[in-house]
Amino acid sequence: MQSLNRLTPALLTIALLLAGCSTPAVPLIATSSPPVELESTVPALQSLADLGDTRWLVDDSQGDRTTVRFNADGSVSYTTSGQSFDYPEDTWTVDGDTVTWQVTYGARYGVWALVGVFDTETQLLTGTWTSTVNESGTFEAKQPVR
Repeated sequence: MQSLNRLTPALLTIALLLAGCSTPAVPLIATSSPPVELESTVPALQSLADLGDTRWLVDDSQGDRTTVRFNADGSVSYTTSGQSFDYPEDTWTVDGDTVTWQVTYGARYGVWALVGVFDTETQLLTGTWTSTVNESGTFEAKQPVR
């Protein structure tokens, strides 16, 4: 027991040193940084009459995301998987709150015909698509940048 009493101050010192190692030397101070804006703010569209020269992020039911640009001249261009495409046959038209457009994805995915309805309150364009390779699905689009 006597040898344990002699070791107690040494053990206590070691325990305090080890406990001190897990405590930061400088107190942690919580800081706040300004929020990162992931998407640009764009003016709300009042109707599809304002669709020309807008870009949209289109998420389809196959899990793909395409950036589609509705050009003022009625043509459509798009970017997917880092590649941009602009085929002369890809066009868009508006009838009331419905937009119809076509995008050419090539032999593997075919030509897609998309029909969507624009909701002025949510600013979302939602609808369906069909392809020339006998596939179909749904999509949702939002306008991240003008």
